[in-house]
Amino acid sequence: MTIIKNVLFYGLLAFVAAVVFVLFLFPGTYNIHTDSMRQTLPVGTKVYTAQQAEYQVGDVISFRAFMVSDEPAHVVTHRLIGFNADGTLLTKGDANKDADAPAVAVTTNDILGKVVWQIPLVGAIQDWMKLNQVYIWFMAAGVVLLIFIFPSIKKLWADPEDDSASAESVSEKPSEELHPV
Repeated sequence: MTIIKNVLFYGLLAFVAAVVFVLFLFPGTYNIHTDSMRQTLPVGTKVYTAQQAEYQVGDVISFRAFMVSDEPAHVVTHRLIGFNADGTLLTKGDANKDADAPAVAVTTNDILGKVVWQIPLVGAIQDWMKLNQVYIWFMAAGVVLLIFIFPSIKKLWADPEDDSASAESVSEKPSEELHPV
């Protein structure tokens, strides 16, 4: 019975760690911050991207966009709607009336990946946590749980028969073996 409890306990712990990793730390994840894709990807959605050998018209892609030359690039997630003659990509947000401006010259080198799956609201929760510095408290709480609380829960799950068996085996030993003279 103890083995089953240990497997359940550590399995649950591994599952929670995996969920935290995927939701918050997994590479290739981006949050949707604008309404430009609202029919497909509402604001607050977390998207997961994967590199592809080639991209097709109709794919929803995340890419680095340089809007103004002196600003750092930021990530945009839009639909690929075509290829320009110069090899750049033509992209458009599903909710936008027009394609992205030619000033946003996206090449295949700028593509971070194709959106392969999404989770609504997780991006909004993550952004709220960053804004309010909750990440620090969230991680600190995780460390406290790992160090102090989970071992206590494991003790509560311990099989009482195992404890009594180990106590009986100690008491059955002759006193000379327990306290040598």
